[in-house]
Amino acid sequence: MKKYALMTLLMMLTLSINVSAQSRQNRRVEGVRANSSARWDAEARAENMAKQLDLTDSQKEQVSNLLKEQDKAREARMAEHRATNKRYRDMSQEERAKMQELRMKEVEKNDADLEKIIGKDKMAQWKKYREERRNSRPMRNANRGR
Repeated sequence: MKKYALMTLLMMLTLSINVSAQSRQNRRVEGVRANSSARWDAEARAENMAKQLDLTDSQKEQVSNLLKEQDKAREARMAEHRATNKRYRDMSQEERAKMQELRMKEVEKNDADLEKIIGKDKMAQWKKYREERRNSRPMRNANRGR
């Protein structure tokens, strides 16, 4: 009788550990999904920029429209990239450098377009804010050491 009670207790313990581990795993996966889908849309980014830089309503609307156009262009480029079905890890160093150069040119163009709307002073302020945010993300910096 003691053997059956001990075996039952061990099976219940094993089962509870498995259920607990599954529960934690599911929460982690949901958390990752929630964070990855929490990407800001153009309206939210324009709102944040307006708050940080004290933009007028007209500037905020122009920034929002600009960000929407940039998002469409980025999505089209990503779709084109996915169509080639070539993974980043499979690319040569030259291809990676070319992609990085194209991305940097695009960032410069986007910044120039944004500067036309908000002006040089606010653009400098925005770049400073953006750099501070980049440097203040502890997980991003921790992952770069890998």
